[in-house]
Amino acid sequence: MTVRQLYEQGCALIYEIPDDDDDLKDSFPAILNQLAALCLPYEAMFRRARGQDIPDLPLYTSADDDSELPFVDEIARLALPYGVQSKFLEADDDKKAEAVLAYNKMLDALNSLTPGVETEVIA
Repeated sequence: MTVRQLYEQGCALIYEIPDDDDDLKDSFPAILNQLAALCLPYEAMFRRARGQDIPDLPLYTSADDDSELPFVDEIARLALPYGVQSKFLEADDDKKAEAVLAYNKMLDALNSLTPGVETEVIA
């Protein structure tokens, strides 16, 4: 999933047309940077389970960015859109409860989809 696709999916979840609301579009990179940092430990668990390196997070500056997100599909498609939805809804005082529900959906997705990683414990 690309940055732009995530932006469009976030807009769809709040019934907005992409590029129609300049405030949403302008705030999206900051929202994505915050959510990416939140999701990185979960991504690390996927990567460790698959024997892959943990990615460095880029700093996103545009909702029009066509670069691929450095997350597995489970996070990019099932968790991050709810995070974007929650952040978009936070700005509306009448939608605070919906924002919390969307944020909780993101956390539920992260917690239920992420594999456990075995580590050796030395006593």
